[in-house]
Amino acid sequence: MDLRQLNYFLAVARHEHMTRASRALFVSQPALSQQIAALERDLGIPLFDRVGRGLELTAAGRVLQARAQRIVEEVDSARAALDDLRGTVRGEIVVAAIQTAGATVLVQAMTGFHARHPGVVVRVREERADAVVEQVLRGEANLGVTYLPAEAPEGVEMEPLHQEELVLVVPLDHPLAGSELAAAQVADLPLVVPPGGYCLRKGIDAVLDEAGARQRVVAEIASMEGISQAVRSGVGVAILPLRYIEPRAAREELAVVRLVDPVPRRTVGVVRSAQRHACTATRAFMEVLREVGGEATSSLQLPDPGYNP
Repeated sequence: MDLRQLNYFLAVARHEHMTRASRALFVSQPALSQQIAALERDLGIPLFDRVGRGLELTAAGRVLQARAQRIVEEVDSARAALDDLRGTVRGEIVVAAIQTAGATVLVQAMTGFHARHPGVVVRVREERADAVVEQVLRGEANLGVTYLPAEAPEGVEMEPLHQEELVLVVPLDHPLAGSELAAAQVADLPLVVPPGGYCLRKGIDAVLDEAGARQRVVAEIASMEGISQAVRSGVGVAILPLRYIEPRAAREELAVVRLVDPVPRRTVGVVRSAQRHACTATRAFMEVLREVGGEATSSLQLPDPGYNP
């Protein structure tokens, strides 16, 4: 039994699925299966039951899970503390992020971070907002970048990075292209939205609820790319973050419509566990995130009503 096997075992236990666990670990499924099989042989007892297409912990697996989690956390804390004494910025960090943040804020942050600390590997996992916080609390991610709730969940520290504005996205030749629209008038338009439970969908719901507008949903698509393609094809219009769509609009033959009365904004921020030690690399990445967040707030430019790309 070694530390790598324990980490692999914990990932499979969390995901209850070999393929999903292998993706989270950035290893191949065959390699992960071999390590789990080797651990079971070493211990002389099965750790998982194969149930349908998934996996469930056996009684022995549940006993090991609690102890393995403590071992891994103690080793991680020891390494982080020693790195702090040396002032070392190395190793790797894992950042869980919502899709729109991964495509904007994190790309900028990683560029600046790697220029300063080329020896650190940054692994980004795109997740739903609720999964971002869960991964941070479980220690699967050092940091999370997501939309901040009004109050921090228990055990979580939050820090705002910047305000993000939501805008209406329409085809390039749409009559509303480059104009302004009262949020309440979105009720008259066919909407392409993410599925229920996604953070962007919650933001859209909040915007339209505040404006007293009903939703006329014509399609639900999980990915930003899929939503953009549907809008370009004339399926409907969408509400997306300005920072995400602005640099893509022209090449994707899309146009931005500013929403007003009210102007919908959300706070993008970073979350981390209040109980876990933040290693030197994590703190260094936080510093770059703050810089990027400050630039995002100061440089946010909305298209004027006469804008027509």
